[in-house]
Amino acid sequence: MCSKYCAGVFCVLIACLLLTSPLFGATDEENPVTIEKGWGNIDNQLADTCDGQLPGDADGDGGLGVGDLVYILSYICSGGSDPFPLANGDPNGDCVTDTNDVIYMNDYIFGGGPLPVTCTCVEPLKGPCNMADTCDGQFPGDANSDGGLNIYDAIFITDYICLDGAPPDPLPNGDPNGDCVIDSNDVLYLTAHLFSGGPPPVECTCVEPVTGSCFLTDLCQNSWTDPAFRVCPGGDEPFRVYLRDAYNQPVVGDSAIWIEFVDCTIIQPCPESSQEFTVLYPLAPSDDSGMITFYMNGGGCDNSCYAVIKTSSCTIDSVPVKAFDIDGDFGVSIKNDFDFSHCNDYNGDGLINYNDNNLFTPHAGHHCDIDPCDMFGYEFKLDPESNLLPDQQITLKLDLANNSFDPCYIGMIGFFASPFGTGGDEELIETVNFDSTLLPGTEASVAVEYIIPDTGHGCVHARFTTDCCTTSVELTRCFQSTLHCIPDSNVCYELRIRLDRVPILDTLWHEYVLPGWLVAPTHVPTFPLYTPDSIVLNFCTPNMSDLGDSSSVIITACFDDDCMDFQEFENRVVIASRTGDVNNDCWINVGDAVHLINYIFKYGPAPVPVNSGDTNCDCGVNVGDAVKVINYVFKGGLPPCTIDEADCP
Repeated sequence: MCSKYCAGVFCVLIACLLLTSPLFGATDEENPVTIEKGWGNIDNQLADTCDGQLPGDADGDGGLGVGDLVYILSYICSGGSDPFPLANGDPNGDCVTDTNDVIYMNDYIFGGGPLPVTCTCVEPLKGPCNMADTCDGQFPGDANSDGGLNIYDAIFITDYICLDGAPPDPLPNGDPNGDCVIDSNDVLYLTAHLFSGGPPPVECTCVEPVTGSCFLTDLCQNSWTDPAFRVCPGGDEPFRVYLRDAYNQPVVGDSAIWIEFVDCTIIQPCPESSQEFTVLYPLAPSDDSGMITFYMNGGGCDNSCYAVIKTSSCTIDSVPVKAFDIDGDFGVSIKNDFDFSHCNDYNGDGLINYNDNNLFTPHAGHHCDIDPCDMFGYEFKLDPESNLLPDQQITLKLDLANNSFDPCYIGMIGFFASPFGTGGDEELIETVNFDSTLLPGTEASVAVEYIIPDTGHGCVHARFTTDCCTTSVELTRCFQSTLHCIPDSNVCYELRIRLDRVPILDTLWHEYVLPGWLVAPTHVPTFPLYTPDSIVLNFCTPNMSDLGDSSSVIITACFDDDCMDFQEFENRVVIASRTGDVNNDCWINVGDAVHLINYIFKYGPAPVPVNSGDTNCDCGVNVGDAVKVINYVFKGGLPPCTIDEADCP
C-alpha cells in the first residue's frame, strides 16, 4: 500500500498516484470513498458563485476519488484541462490549486484526512507543480553548504541576490533571518551574528523562500524608538523599536536588531533571571507594522544607564534606562518608588509630571515573580479625552496589549455607564464579542460610541475576562463637563470618591494643579478606615483659564503597609476645549463665523483666546475656520475641533 506521505518525496507521490489511478486498474468504486450525488450538467454551471460546487471533484464526475488526484496533477504539472468550476480543484481552500491540494486529497482518500473544505474562492490561482518537502537536514545560514557559518556564506548570498549567482542548496540555508525572503537583510543578519554578537540564524521556516532585493535597507535613516527604556521587575513593560527602510516603509520580519547597555552598574536583573544587562535580543522578528519588541526585568535607579539600539551597520538610537523599581528591592511600590526623581521620567521629556505617573501606576504592585495577568496591559480612553459637552457623542476605546510570554484569550467585553463619583446603578452601553486570542507581543483595540448625558458628567466602565487573569478586569473613567463658554470663572466641582473596599491603611495624594486652581477637601475619613466611606473635595478653576487647561488630583488607597496592594482614583477637570466660540458668548453660531470673517478680512477683534478660532485645528486662523463654523451651524457638518486634536507648536 502506498504511504500517504509518500516518503516525503513528491516524485514518489506521483508514482503512488499513477499506480492507484484508473489507468492502472483502480477505480473510484474500488476505493472506500462515498460517491456523492453530482450537480448535473457542468456546462451550465456558472463560476461566479460557490453555488453547487463540490470542492475536490476536479474531474466533474459528481464524486471524490483518485481520479480527482490525477486530474489536479495533470492540470498543474502537464497542462491538462482546468477543473470546472475552478474551485473544485482547491480542496484545501487556500485559493491556490497546487501540489498541496494533491497531498490534501491523498490524505483524505487514503489516510482518513479531513474533508475538502467548503468553497472559499470561485477562481483559485494555479500554483507550481514542484514542492520541497521538509526542513530536514537543512543548516540555516550555510548558504555555500560547506558545513559551517562564516563570511563565505554572506558572500554566497550576496552573489546569489546581486549577481545572479548559484542559489543556496537547499534554499532555506540562504534565509538566516527566517523571513521567507532571501535578500540583503539576510547578509546583514549573518554578518551581525558573525562579527557583532547578533542573534544566530533561525530555524528553517520556509522550504521555498523567495528571492528578494539586493538593495541594502538603511534602517537607521527613518527608524525610531520609544524615548526611554523602561524596566519593571516582572519584565512586563515592552520597549519598542519601529523599523523603516530608506523609502520609509515598514521593515517586516527583521530580527537583526539588538540592544547594548552602557554604564548600567546599579540596575540589576531579578535574582532568578537569566538576563544580564549587557546585550538584549528581541523575542520575535518585526511584525507587519515594522515594530520589534524587547523586554528586560530588573530594578534600581541609575541616571547614567543608557540603552543603545544597534544593527550590524549602524546605531538606531540611544535612550536612557528608567526603572519602575527605584529602590532596587525588585518590587514596585507607589509609596517607595515614585519620588519625583530623575528616574521617574518615563516618557523621556525631561519632566516628572502627571504623564509619568500614568506610565508608572499600571506597574505598582509588580515584582520579579509577576503574575501573567499583571503582564497583560490595557488602557481605557475617552476620545476626545478633554472636557465634554452634554449630548456630545464620544468614543470609548479599550486598548489591549499582551506583554506576557503566553497567549491570552479574551471573550466578551462590556461597556457600562453610571452617575459621576457616587457610583449607583449602571446601564449597559454595548457588549462586544471579542472572542480572540492575543499572542505575546501583540495589541488590539475595541471601540464603541457613547452619548454624554444631559447632566454633562458621569462615569464609564469597561469590563472583560481573559484566561491570563483569575478575575475579571474592570476599568473606569469619569468625566466632568464645564460650560461651553471659554472663560471659566471660579467654577467649583464637587468630586466624590467612594471607598468601598476596606480596610484602607492610608491614602496617598498626588496633585498636578496649575497656578490659580484649588483642590479643597471637604470630607476626608480618618485612616486606617474599616467601614466604607467617601472622600469629598471641591475642584475650583481660576478666572479666565486658557482653552485646554487642566488640573488633576490622583488619590491612591493603600491596603497594605508598602502600598503594593492599592486602588487608584483619578480626578481631572479640563477647561472646555471645543473651539468655535470665538466671540465669547458661550454659544457656537453664525455670530462666531461673522467674528472670524471680521478678524481675518477687516482687522476686527481677535478670538479670545486666539486658538479658539482655529476650528479645524490646522494651527492657523483663516477663512477655512469660518467655513467650518458655517457648515456646522447650518449644514449639520462636523463640530469644530478640540484643542487636543491639534498638534501645534
